[in-house]
Amino acid sequence: MDERSWYLEGLCRRLLKYDQDIIEIVQFDSSVYAPEYSRDIDLLVITEKAKESNGYFDIVNPGDAPVNVDIIVLSVNEKPREGLLRGVLGAFKMLYGSGEYLLKSTLVSGSRGSLRILDKAYNTSSSSETPVFSDSSFNLLSPLR
Repeated sequence: MDERSWYLEGLCRRLLKYDQDIIEIVQFDSSVYAPEYSRDIDLLVITEKAKESNGYFDIVNPGDAPVNVDIIVLSVNEKPREGLLRGVLGAFKMLYGSGEYLLKSTLVSGSRGSLRILDKAYNTSSSSETPVFSDSSFNLLSPLR
């Protein structure tokens, strides 16, 4: 396990300890599709009810962190911006949770392009032995039917 993976694992544990209502932790953007070139790690945290935002920031960016982490925290009742969803759906990895709320957020947002991608991915994973959409990652380069 490389240093970033080790750090992310501990980071998830600390976030879950701070906020026991976290439903999903999603890593997205360049740290997923080009980790060797990314300068930071982007995280989306979906929780039942967000706590004090400084608590999340203090956890992900302690003074001795090996990498900068940007974090966005959303409560399940918040509607995420479509631009955020497009960025997340471009390349993401589920660090914690099933991805159900991320999918639900996409459906609520009404992003047509995102909906087409997710619909194909879901239908392919439902009928394929090798799922395209899983609880660990989403790979847009997988063949879609």
